Amino acid sequence: PALLIEGKNNVILDGFDISNVLFWSEIIDGYNNVIRNCSFAIARDTGTRSGLKIIRGGNNKILNNSFDDGNDELLIENSNRNLIEGNRFTKARHVLLNISCGNHNVVRKNYFSNVLQKAAEEFDCEGVISSSYHGDRQIRKYHATKHNLWEKNTFAFTKDNRDRHGPYNGIQYAGQNGLVRRNLFYNTQGGGVDLTQYTSEANHCYAARIFHNVFYNNTGGGIVTSNSRASATSFWDNRMVNNILYKNLPMPLKWADNRPGGSQATNRSAASGGFRFENNNILGQAPGEETVIYLGRASRMSLKTAEARYSEYYTGNVELDPGFEDAANRDFRLRAGSRMIDRGAFL
Repeated sequence: PALLIEGKNNVILDGFDISNVLFWSEIIDGYNNVIRNCSFAIARDTGTRSGLKIIRGGNNKILNNSFDDGNDELLIENSNRNLIEGNRFTKARHVLLNISCGNHNVVRKNYFSNVLQKAAEEFDCEGVISSSYHGDRQIRKYHATKHNLWEKNTFAFTKDNRDRHGPYNGIQYAGQNGLVRRNLFYNTQGGGVDLTQYTSEANHCYAARIFHNVFYNNTGGGIVTSNSRASATSFWDNRMVNNILYKNLPMPLKWADNRPGGSQATNRSAASGGFRFENNNILGQAPGEETVIYLGRASRMSLKTAEARYSEYYTGNVELDPGFEDAANRDFRLRAGSRMIDRGAFL
């Protein structure tokens, strides 16, 4: 890598400009290091090692940097209690930010925009190379991505799904006991948050708390939930409370024979559950639309129908114009008189 910190603690890197190299930087077995006010651009490697990688160690801070034109631009791997705050991530050939088998990490007040693929992902470790510099160690850690916080970030723009390899989410999420709160998701092309599940690195997705977020104009819906399969039975107790899901759009889903999902919420299975929407504002273009909720294969319905038939999954939600200042120009502050003011439920 252009810049390597290995087995070192309390190092501060401030104002570096790293560009047009094979891969950017790594922190390996390091604690309490700080990378701030740096610019990372054009990583030529197409593998997961091309970006900035934090491997083992912890308590590192990545502050107020810019990342552009990498592959996996920031990877937090088997590393705990790191702070990623105030950064700008753009244009990655795979993902802008990955957290894998790391706990108690904080991702706060960052901007994510990826016209080439998805924005962020969180899941366990399935035989990944734990050091791309040495390339000599693999780890497998399951049920090991807990208590991560995503807070006050903006997720704007992900790639469309015309290549059918998506959908490309704002956050592809398969952590445990995590919190996603007060974020803004707009113009993603695969749903804002996808509570996903697949073998083997994403078997365990439970106890997620999705609170106080805004989802607007995301193709593929605002929130997507997975289903618990026989080979992956740890999808449960995922709760969505006090979110605004407004004017999102459906997209064809290849796992549902290319039928469109729900415009606001897409739930892969009604039988297995594992999720609950409570006290959210869930509105498409107008109240009563029959395409707002997708619950199980090819079953689209209105919010009223979902609450009547499946009250264990949907309860106390409303369909109201949220009263944004100017959503078309991405001003999502609430106007005076908005019916969303002081409407939050206790958590």
